[in-house]
Order: sequence, then C-alpha cells, then structure tokens
Amino acid sequence: MVFRYSPPDSLFQTLLSLEHIFRVSEYKLNAQTDTEPGPTRERPDIIMIQRDGPEVLLADVTVPYENGVVAIEAAWDWKMKKYSHFIDYFARLGKRAVILPLVVGSLGSYWPDTSNSLRMLGLSDGQIRNLIPDISMIALESSKQIYWRHIFGDSYKIRNHKFGTCSLVLKQSFFARSECNQLKQYVTTSTRNGNVLDLVFSNVPLLSLNISCPIGSSDHSKLAFQVDLLHAKVPVYTEIYDYKNINWFACCEYLDKINWGLIINDKNTIDQIFDIFLTHMRQAFLVSVPTQKMTPGCHNLPQYLNNLRLLTESLHKKVASSRKKEEFLIYVLIARKYRKKLLKYQRNLELQNFKARGPSRFTHYAKFLLKPRKTLIPTLEPLPGCYAKSDQEKADCLASHFEKQYLNKSTSPLSFPSNFKSSQTTPWITDNDLFKLMMKSKNSSTPTSDGVPHTFMKMISPSISSPLSQICNLTMSRGSVPKVWKHSYILPLNKTAKPSQPSDFRPISITSQICRIYERFLLKQIIAHLDSINFWSDEQHGFRPRRSTVSCMLTALNDWTDNIDKGNQVDIVYLDYAKAFDRVQHELLLAKLVEVRLNPSLIRWIDSFLSERYFEVKVGKSYSAKRKALCGVPQGSVLSPILFGIFVNDVPKTLPPGVKCRQFADDLKIYASFSTSDSSNSLPNRLQLAIDSVILWSKKAKLDLNNSKTECITLGNRRAMNTYTIEGNTVGQKTLIRDLGFLISPKLDFSEHWHKATNAAKFLVSQIFTKYNSIDSKIMTLLYKTFIRPVLEYGTEVSSPYKKCDIRAIESIQNSFTRRLLSRQIGRYLTPSDPDYLSANQRNAKYGQASLEHRRQTTDYKMILKMQLGKIDINTEDFFTTNTFTKTRSNNTFHWKAGKTKTRRNFFIHRTLSRVAISSDRPPISPN
Repeated sequence: MVFRYSPPDSLFQTLLSLEHIFRVSEYKLNAQTDTEPGPTRERPDIIMIQRDGPEVLLADVTVPYENGVVAIEAAWDWKMKKYSHFIDYFARLGKRAVILPLVVGSLGSYWPDTSNSLRMLGLSDGQIRNLIPDISMIALESSKQIYWRHIFGDSYKIRNHKFGTCSLVLKQSFFARSECNQLKQYVTTSTRNGNVLDLVFSNVPLLSLNISCPIGSSDHSKLAFQVDLLHAKVPVYTEIYDYKNINWFACCEYLDKINWGLIINDKNTIDQIFDIFLTHMRQAFLVSVPTQKMTPGCHNLPQYLNNLRLLTESLHKKVASSRKKEEFLIYVLIARKYRKKLLKYQRNLELQNFKARGPSRFTHYAKFLLKPRKTLIPTLEPLPGCYAKSDQEKADCLASHFEKQYLNKSTSPLSFPSNFKSSQTTPWITDNDLFKLMMKSKNSSTPTSDGVPHTFMKMISPSISSPLSQICNLTMSRGSVPKVWKHSYILPLNKTAKPSQPSDFRPISITSQICRIYERFLLKQIIAHLDSINFWSDEQHGFRPRRSTVSCMLTALNDWTDNIDKGNQVDIVYLDYAKAFDRVQHELLLAKLVEVRLNPSLIRWIDSFLSERYFEVKVGKSYSAKRKALCGVPQGSVLSPILFGIFVNDVPKTLPPGVKCRQFADDLKIYASFSTSDSSNSLPNRLQLAIDSVILWSKKAKLDLNNSKTECITLGNRRAMNTYTIEGNTVGQKTLIRDLGFLISPKLDFSEHWHKATNAAKFLVSQIFTKYNSIDSKIMTLLYKTFIRPVLEYGTEVSSPYKKCDIRAIESIQNSFTRRLLSRQIGRYLTPSDPDYLSANQRNAKYGQASLEHRRQTTDYKMILKMQLGKIDINTEDFFTTNTFTKTRSNNTFHWKAGKTKTRRNFFIHRTLSRVAISSDRPPISPN
C-alpha cells in the first residue's frame, strides 16, 4: 500500500528556505492511495495544515503499524525531540506550534487469510485483540490532550464483501474489534472486477471518498479521500509570577504584624511551628506577588514583517496556479526581501537581549535554547505486554519501581557508647549566616514541599532570616526535623539514551529549599570536623576541596604510565554499586558518624532527617501517591554526597598489598601491575583477592555490586588476558571504558576520546549557527566560549592529544566557527580565492581567540604552579621534585625521571616539564 499526500513538499524542505515558510496553508489534508506491487512506502515527514491565529498546526504522518501501538508511541516520543527545533523556530515568530499525530498504516500483514498471520496469531481471542490496538486518548504533554488519528487500509481478498458479514471466525472477530474501536469502513463499492478488495478504516470522519480509475499498471481502483483533522483548542497563554511588580507595602505590612516570639516557643512541636511559618509565607506571597499572562513565543512580528509575509504568501499562491515565469521572479524578489528583513529583525532582538541581560544571564538563557531539558518520558513497559501511557500511569509505575529499591531497613534505634565524647561543638546558625546563605542561593520557582517559591523567600530574607534561624536551631536542639523537610518530589532522570523500562531512570529528589540552605551550613561544619581529624583516605577524590576528577585521573595515570614505562602490564577493574545512594542502611551510616565522633546533636538531627522519609514521583503535572523511603540518602540533597563518602571511605583499607585503588564518590577502580619476572598467577591472584575483599565489604555494608556494569581493561604492550570473577560471574573485558568523562583505551592515547569530543563540538557549532542569527562578534564568541570550547578543554591536563591528526581535528572546530562567523558578517560564503578571505590565524586574531594548543599548554603550566602552591591536594613528590637551594639562574628547578615509552613521555608531568626545561622564553604561569 502506497500513500501519497498533497502537497508533496514536506516542512523540512520548505524550512530550508524562509521564502517558502508558509507554502502550505490548508486546513484539510488530501490524500490518495493505490495498490502497487512491492513493499515500497512513501510518506512526507510533516505537513502544515493551519497557520492562522497564534497557533501553527502541523500534521505528522506515522506508518509504524507492524509492531502495534507501542511502536507508534515510541516513534512519537522520538519525533517530539526531532521536531523541537521547529517548535523553537515558530516560537520566535510569536506562534505556538502544535504537532498532531496522524497514524496511517497498512494491516495487510495482519489479515487472517495469510498463512504467516495464522502461524503468528493462532486462534486465541487475546491475540486477535492485538490486531487493532486500542485507540485511546493519551497525554503527550502535561498541558494538552491529543487524540490519535488512525487511517489504514489494504487489499483484503474478500469477494462480494459486505462489511460486518463474514463466515470466517477470525474475520468476524476482526470486524467486531474494529467497530469496538470506533473504526468505520468507508468503501462500499467494488474496487476490482466487481468485488470489494480494498477497504479504508478510520476513527476520524472522512469528508469524501472517491473511487476512480487505476493508476499505472495496477488492477485496483484508486481511492482518494479527504480528512478533516479536528484540534482541541487549548489556552495559548500561561500565568507566571511577576516578581518585578511585587507589592512591597502589602508584604511588609503583613510580615510586621507577625509575632514570631509567640509562635516559636517550647509548647509547640517542630512540625506545628514550621507549618505556621509556611502558612504566613504563603499568605505573604499571595497578598504581594501578582501574576501575568504570558503568550508562548518571544515576540510577535511587527506590522511591516506581517505585511511582507502576507504578500509573500499571496504571490506564492498566484505563482502556484499560474506557473508564469515573470510572476515567479517577482515572488522570488519579495521572498528574499522578506527573508532579509526577518533575519535583521531577529539579529536586533538577540543584540537587545544580550545588552539587557548581560553576558552571564544571557548565557544562562542561551543554555535552555541550545540544550533544552528533556522532560518527556516515553511509554514504559514495566511488565511484558503491560504499558504505562499517561503521565499518571508513568508516575505510579516509576514510584513502584523506586520504592522497591529501599531494601535495607534499619532494625535498631540510634545509640551512643557510654564514653562517647566529641570535640565538635554544636553547630548553631546565626541570623547573619542564614541571610548570607539565602542570598548566595539561586532563584528557583521549582515546586517543593514548602509550597512557596524560593525566589520570593530569597527576596524577603532580611525579614525572615531571624525567625528562620531560630527554627533551625530549635530542630538541632530537639533532634527533630519537620516532616515537610523529609517530603521530596522525585524527578526521573534517564540514564540511557532511549529509556523504555523504569530501571532506565534515576530518582532525583527535589527537597525543601529552606532545608537545603540549612544543610549547606551543616555541610561546612561536617567538612571542617573531618579535615581536623584527617578522616579522608588518600584515594578518595570526591567530596573534598582542592580535589576533582582531574586530580583523581592524574594520580591514576601517573601509576599506570610509570608501570607501562617499566614494561609492566596493568589490569584495571571498574566496580559499580547497584543503587548505591538508595540502599545505604541508616543504622550502619549512623554508626560510622558515631565512629568519627560528630557532635551528638548533629547525629540526632541527621537520624531524624533520614528516617520516615516520603516521596512522590512527578511526571508532567501528575504526581504519584506518597511512598516510603526506608533507607538510603536522597539523591539531590546537599548532605547526601558527604554522608555517602563517609560510608564508603574505608574501602581502600580492605585491599591486599600490591593493589591500589582510586575513588570518586561511588566510582571505584582497583588496579595492579606485574612484570615479566612475576609468576603467571601473581597478578590475577592479587587482583582477584582485592575483588573478593570488596565483595566481602559490600556484603557487610549491605550494598550490592552491579555485575553487568563491572568491567576490566588491560594496559601495556604485553596484554595477557586475565579472567576475573564476581561471585562466579566473569568480569567483562573491554577495549574502551569511560572513566570520569574520559575514554580510556589500552594505548592511553585518548584518540577515541577526542574523536567523540570533536563530533560533539561540531554539533554544537551547527546548533549555534542554526538557532542564532546574530552577526555581533561579542555574542557569537561568547556562545563559543561558553558552550563549544569547554567541550574541547575538559581535563586537558589528563587527555592532552599528541597525535597530529587529533590536534588538527581539535583546531578545525575553532577554525570552522570563525570561518562561518566571518562569512555571516560579510554576507557570503568565503573561499580562499575570495578577496575578503582571511586565514585561520588571522580570523582567530580578529576575534581574540588563541589557538587551542597554546591554551592547553597554558593550562598545563597553571596546574604545575597550583601543585607547587598546594592548591591541588595531591602529593607532588609522586610526580616531581624541586631544588630547595640553587646557585644557578636556570629556570629548570624540577627533577623527574625521563620516560622511555611514548605513553610516559606524553604524560602530563613529562610533556609539561620538558617544555619548561627547553623553553628559553617561559610563558608566565599564574593561577586563575
């Protein structure tokens, strides 16, 4: 079955040229079908069916009926992401784009007469039910409801057919099922040799259906039909809070009448006190913050552009009907003029936005345009054949899955040893401390359990910091946390590119903003106490100041490259904990807090904070029922990372001699090396003993290792493939592993890492020039430095390339950006023969961009200086030594062991210090 539509041009083609932007402007979609041999199918991507008013209606034609309704919804979820840039484009024109799903398919492969279908379906009613999927209303977005439109047909091989009457049981069930799904069959006359051999089913009314002569060599009649796509109108505006026009007089008047001393007294419980506080905050918010209606889209087009647009459309219609060359040339001239005016208008808007917001706020705004948040959750399949389609079903499905992860319920209450003493004082917060923390916090309107936007709380912080600090201190003295602080909203964050199962999502908790501010204060107290007792293991690089992913990778690579330089083999095993944060048992965690001798009041506060927690999963505007979190530390909370770090800090102590490890938060890698002189079983035995030790520790800590994500890689020229196991399961051997954002290969050349980074940067360059039309060099270079250059400069101390092909590929990104920017400013594509053409070095100098290779060298120098000054918390003696006293004027005061292999010579220390030693004019190296 081949479906053809008029107009034949898709919106993808028309959007390539702005003069064709409104080429299709019909409300009705015409289509014709005919039967032809072969499996060929043709369909346009998307068709514009309405342009008038504040909305633009776009019909997307989908033909994935081979796999049923699940394939349709999966395709639709993918298309919503695919068409996001079109929605953004129309938003710039002041219009709201709505995409209507029109499902058009063939049911030939399901027809009961075919032997393949009989073998596939059998005779059971349950399988017959799958012939035509349920047609139901589903929520594609939280703000609107859309019905699926279904149209399908095919050759059905029924002679003298009358719809609804058939002798075969399967065919009777088929027709009965179609009627139950409100599918009407529209063909009533013969389509071939006096027989009805072609049927058209639809659950939306067809305005007309004409049967005419066959097309080409086909012996079936042509069926042409006209569809009326109905669209339920939704409000084209949303209400937002207008913080610029707050009624400060009403707000201050209300707050001045509150007697906080009467509210905060010993007679009321913590929950009662905080509930009264929130009630006053909500009332103050209602009396002082107005709302305003906001129409989707940035700006409406000015009148002169609307006039040009209408003129362009009318000329196009005239040309389409007359087909005269003279009228077409006039249309082209007007369309080009309209395009130039529109581009100029958009560039002026971007420049005004940049000047009004400033560089910092402008880049924050641009981030949401270039990297929009993916909030759409596709259809989930928690069980085979069971699907969660609506937002409410998805929220309940995810909530049930997350609740199952809380397995390690505490069995005994908190207790202290009889001789327990702590050197840490009780952390009392002052009014000034709380005020500073609130002013440093970010504005946020995300709904939380507080029920009051944090932006408003921050604006009135001078008036509420005193009572709020008293409430916080009261929670500390009583060791009791308000229930509102223990109630969180969970936003599912996908862990895979194409999630389909509940296990493909990670729960991110949105907790009370007031509680988060108090947590930041307590975090400083905990870090200060742990540093004072020298608690952290040297292998842990997370949760600690002056340490980062770069410091973790540098220390590991120093060991790896040194062993490779000695001719040794290095085996690395990457261990992953399953649901690590969610399965921390509170009883074991509190025992560790007692062991490090935190203040007892603080430990009681943490015990109350973690116990009796509830959560709700939010999908769109739907919320699941409240569920209990029996264990774990909430992901998204301020204290959760440091508490988890305390919990896993003693893992390195369990390893046997000869095996090292590196930790960053819950990421753990253990490695060992062996030389040719070692026995063949030396390395595997040591590393396997280390794995067994980690397994034993994990069982005591009641954390499970994720066997499927535990991987191994072998480094060095001599790579004997050793086998490691975890409880009988073999650890997978890989040739490429992602380690803290870096792609590690056996050669440690980072070629794969830079290949992926340059591809990502190329995509961002294309996105910036697609979504921004500015010719202002300040705006465009700011976007480049904010979004593109960081992709190419992340951790260059670790992964600096030494292959010429990688260096050229990295430099080509900046050269491509400056070439496109210069071409846009001049107004034409520049070639080397053009008189206005500038070389790459000239363009980079024009826009103030140093070469990326020079910037990498400067970054290396800065890292060396930071290591010397102690701004990076790593042992510099493992990397190099310096002369304490020198009688010469030489700048070379560093001592390091020269590398034999290319891998060691291109390591951070060797390439940087060698450059310093041979450089007669050493560049200045000063920290940021």
